[in-house]
Amino acid sequence: MIPVTNYAAGVCGFKPYDVLDKLQNRAPRTFLCVGKQTTILAVHGDTNWIAPTTRRHCDIVRLWHRLANFPNSRIAHKVLVWDILTTQTCSNTWYADLCSILTESDLNNYTHIDRIRMVPPRYVMAEVKAHTQLVSCQSWRNEVTLSPKLRTYVKFKHDVVSSST
Repeated sequence: MIPVTNYAAGVCGFKPYDVLDKLQNRAPRTFLCVGKQTTILAVHGDTNWIAPTTRRHCDIVRLWHRLANFPNSRIAHKVLVWDILTTQTCSNTWYADLCSILTESDLNNYTHIDRIRMVPPRYVMAEVKAHTQLVSCQSWRNEVTLSPKLRTYVKFKHDVVSSST
């Protein structure tokens, strides 16, 4: 279940947005027919849906691949080149955010335009998705073990594995 506002995540989706996360957390609660007081950790553990952060990171990588493959004469490609050059002086750019996503996923080789053109987007997105899901699974596991409300839940549910929805 993906909110409509997530469609522009490739452009403005690096930062976590509380409104989108609240909407994303409301849907599985409704699906499971549980109340507002049910912890988000338990809901995520039962539904195994992909975290909004993972989806946003994949959308950013997809847009990066698409913009890198545009012809040099297109305005969008020129804006991308300008953003890359601006990153050298200012660290608060879209390209800098993309580089941090790729660096976290050990994909430093694909931060250059010429290298990303040679690789199919599915490969890079699969690597980013696998890494962000691993990070979210580890943080879920750490948070669940620290939550006193979920000590019985931990006995039955040891791991969260995201489904492909």
